[in-house]
Amino acid sequence: MSSPQRFQARRDGADGAVVRDNLTGRTVAVFPPDPDIQGMARRFADAAAAEFNRRHEAHLATRRRRGW
Repeated sequence: MSSPQRFQARRDGADGAVVRDNLTGRTVAVFPPDPDIQGMARRFADAAAAEFNRRHEAHLATRRRRGW
């Protein structure tokens, strides 16, 4: 049941970004474009997806330790 890339950052529009859950297909975070700094939304989305994946992997490790 290991899924190291369950969450993925994707582009949304010209300069926005979203974080999607690959398992359910749901959008879990939306980052609107920042008019002052180009690409900032994508950087935030990449960081959020990395954190969500890290936490998901920790959750799976806990379940494996408990015998699930």
